[in-house]
Amino acid sequence: MSIVAAARLDRLPISKFHHRILWLIGLGMFFDTFDIYLAGAVLGALVKSGWSNVNLNATFISATFLGLVLGSWMSGFVGDHFGRKFSYQFNLLIYGLGSLACAFAPSMTFLIIMRGITGVGLGAEVVTGYATLSEFVPPSTRGKWQAYLALITNSGLAGAGVLGYLIIPNLGWRWMFVFVTVGSLIVLYFRRVLPESPRWCEATGNHDRADKIVRAIEEEIEKERGAALPPVEAQHPGTLKKDHMPYFNLFRSPLLRRTVLVSVMLICQTVGVYTIVNWLPTILIKQGISISRSLAFNAIASLGGPFGVFIGSLVVDRLGRKWTGAGLFFMFAVVSYIYAFQTQVAMLVVLGFILFTFLYILNPICYALYPAELYPTEIRVRGSGTSVALARLANVITPYIIARLLSVSGPRPVFELLGLVSVLTALIVATIGIETKNRTLEQTSFVAAAR
Repeated sequence: MSIVAAARLDRLPISKFHHRILWLIGLGMFFDTFDIYLAGAVLGALVKSGWSNVNLNATFISATFLGLVLGSWMSGFVGDHFGRKFSYQFNLLIYGLGSLACAFAPSMTFLIIMRGITGVGLGAEVVTGYATLSEFVPPSTRGKWQAYLALITNSGLAGAGVLGYLIIPNLGWRWMFVFVTVGSLIVLYFRRVLPESPRWCEATGNHDRADKIVRAIEEEIEKERGAALPPVEAQHPGTLKKDHMPYFNLFRSPLLRRTVLVSVMLICQTVGVYTIVNWLPTILIKQGISISRSLAFNAIASLGGPFGVFIGSLVVDRLGRKWTGAGLFFMFAVVSYIYAFQTQVAMLVVLGFILFTFLYILNPICYALYPAELYPTEIRVRGSGTSVALARLANVITPYIIARLLSVSGPRPVFELLGLVSVLTALIVATIGIETKNRTLEQTSFVAAAR
């Protein structure tokens, strides 16, 4: 009986290979996140210029998330059927060219339509990227490395805020989309050297290809170290018990509990993030603040994103997933309630920074770790994609609720609602959460795979 690829990969020391994988995946996801988060700055400028209004902005956001829903869901089938590499190259091309079309939009209606198409590529990139990295890094540092990827990815939040402040007042909003197009096409070229996931190859029965890829990685690392690699100690549980994984297993026991857990966490985290990102500049402008100052304040608050992910990289492998998640959702609820009663711009910015920090400490758990750790390889991308799609479906509806609340009652009920949702999520995570730190992907998913 041959040693499977998973066991060989998990005993590898961290090397230049892992750093190369991290950056090639991460840079594509950076431009993906940048493209999603540029909406706040761009929409604020469109309202200020009279090109758009609150209702059209809500439609723009909803069209984006409709595309994200379709892309997230479809990426699962593409990634599990055609492979991880094909999926993340194809979706990178979609959102790169889609952003170029947005840059030349002749009207708000055309911009909204193209934004929906772009969203398909944007939705697929994040799902496939996190799943792919998880299948290469060893379990002892998987949380830290997924947090590193989340840090690179979510630097797009701060990047969109800072470049929005620098570019939009001087060059106009269209150049934000041009920046995404150029960056994504450059990454597309360099990503050609990324290997396919050996775990996926083996799960689909292509053992020879899996062995060839792992052997090349082992030879590279041995050459770098100047020494032989340690032997493979043991077979991973579950890796030799392969069978067909129908899609609807995600909604039946024993996978149903995991699908509910991941989906609820993602819904709360993404609704919180995109509510603040997309509406904070508009809220500040509606309070009489200039477009330049509102974008500057938004950029400052958005720095909480990469700061939060950095903190997450330090704690997720030490404190674990379950209680870190439950505690942070509860703390987010408390700060959201305090935020609801603020009228001073300085406090809005400071508390906005804190809210971003909490949400992005959660980001590696919600997007990178739980979706990858709780599903077997055969259905990993479909499981992740479905949960992300459900979360983004909530964001198709949310902008209209937010727009209505802002028009009728102002920002206070918006953040009261976010706080309530976060408390409920904290209770769900505390009740059905699963601890997965320091366990291999095969160990964390074996219970789910068992019949």
